[in-house]
Amino acid sequence: MDAITTTTQTVATVSPLVTATRVDLDALALAIAEDGVAASTPRVLSLVLEARELGADASLVELLADETAGEIVRMRAFGMLAGQVESLRRPLPHPADILSA
Repeated sequence: MDAITTTTQTVATVSPLVTATRVDLDALALAIAEDGVAASTPRVLSLVLEARELGADASLVELLADETAGEIVRMRAFGMLAGQVESLRRPLPHPADILSA
């Protein structure tokens, strides 16, 4: 949740309407390599939501989401986008940190 603050007080709090879940990029890459992008549409759309939320390159997001684009184009967009998403993700907490909280 992001807060809009001034020098003296919080003016408004903004929360996203939809929070994307983390997509297992390795499993999705394997599925796309074996069966193509179209066969993995639900997971691809989850990645599209997560990528938009993280602020990844909008043109790559749109190419991956475009069902009329060619399969090779979408595969290449996935490859580039997966790298961006991975670098933009916040690291997951270590299990020991969760248990000690």
